Amino acid sequence: MYCSKRHVVMLCPKLHAQPKICEQNTTEKHCENNKEVNNSFISNDITTLLQTLVVKVSNGKQEKKIRILLDSGSQRTYIKRELAEDLGLQVTGNENLSHSLFSGVKKPAKIHKVFKFRVSSLDDKFHTTMTALEQDVLCGSLPKVQDPKLIENLRRHQISLTDAAESIKDISILIGSDQLGCIIKENFIRLDDNLVAIPTKLGWTLQGPVQGSKLERVRRRNKLLQYPMEVFSSSSSLVGRVVGANDKGEMGVQEQLELKQLQEKR
Repeated sequence: MYCSKRHVVMLCPKLHAQPKICEQNTTEKHCENNKEVNNSFISNDITTLLQTLVVKVSNGKQEKKIRILLDSGSQRTYIKRELAEDLGLQVTGNENLSHSLFSGVKKPAKIHKVFKFRVSSLDDKFHTTMTALEQDVLCGSLPKVQDPKLIENLRRHQISLTDAAESIKDISILIGSDQLGCIIKENFIRLDDNLVAIPTKLGWTLQGPVQGSKLERVRRRNKLLQYPMEVFSSSSSLVGRVVGANDKGEMGVQEQLELKQLQEKR
């Protein structure tokens, strides 16, 4: 809390009213407050790497390099519909599924086509046949390794990442727990307390927190300034609600009025 009131830091009306220059004795408290705000940004400078790889996927005739995500938290494997259509993959059936999200939210059941395809490592030393459910979008943007020190550390361990050198950004296949067992290998390498390098039959991948790039930090801070997503208040109708206009992450007029009224009461 920036002013000891019950709202998030970036929505505090006093945040931008602080003097830019801290004068000795009279404004030491303001200096301390500014330092606290900066520290709240520092905690967001950490990027968590997920298990991503670049592999080759094929329909038996046509082949394409894609980026994939290994997700043990997903019960099923999914393929982006766009990729399935581009490769003209074989449909092997249909499944009627509903997805459970955070907070117990359950989406209505939907028919998913099931596609069959071949996945292989970039060096062609391993390949396997998989099936996956179609999905329009699998996930948002996922970070890549950019820290020169980390890259050098990987070289010392003779670890080469398929996802680091490739420019592919979108995730086209999400491999869930139903098919992870056939590609995971043993003996991961601990790079620090929370960051590990995991060997798979499709190549090495990383998982854990790393220092974000300067560009990522700027983007993250801009998001904090531009897209305040949640307002917590015990007496507000906004409790637990995502504030958004047309689900675009922008505050609607009514939400702005409600928020202003809440701030004036405090």
